[in-house]
Amino acid sequence: MSNPFIEAADQIRRLARQYESMQTAANLLDQLGSLEQAKTEAQAAVDKLGAERGEAEAALKAVKDACREQETVNANAVQAAHDQAAKAVALADDYAEHRRKEADSNAADVAAAAKANAEAIVSGAMKQKSDIDTLASQREAQSKAAQDQLATAQAELAVVEDKLKAARAAVQAALA
Repeated sequence: MSNPFIEAADQIRRLARQYESMQTAANLLDQLGSLEQAKTEAQAAVDKLGAERGEAEAALKAVKDACREQETVNANAVQAAHDQAAKAVALADDYAEHRRKEADSNAADVAAAAKANAEAIVSGAMKQKSDIDTLASQREAQSKAAQDQLATAQAELAVVEDKLKAARAAVQAALA
């Protein structure tokens, strides 16, 4: 003969254990949701930094291409200045000594101005390249930091998933 009060008490205790297990499972699911959100946000940050890095690399390539084109233009300008100077010297030889000295002076001035202009352009291009290299380095560091955050979030997610498995096992054991 069994006692209905004792059976009722046993039934209530089982329900209380099941309720505690469900509370633990709910808390773990909340943590899992938070980690999943953090993972999503970290992935979005990584994707954004990847896009920015691509843009920075494209800008760097454009600057490098512009530098190469400017170097070609500068080389052509210097060559043209040298050619012009050579022609001026040849004509000056046909004229009096005074005319020859004047032509040499003009050729040297043109070459110096072209060289100064070329050096200023190359210097500006190198400054732009340096700025873009710095920006690319910063983007790489930001990308690495976002990847590290993603790895940390994934590790935390694995821990929470293990806890969730344990809680599920506890709930199943309590229900059994």
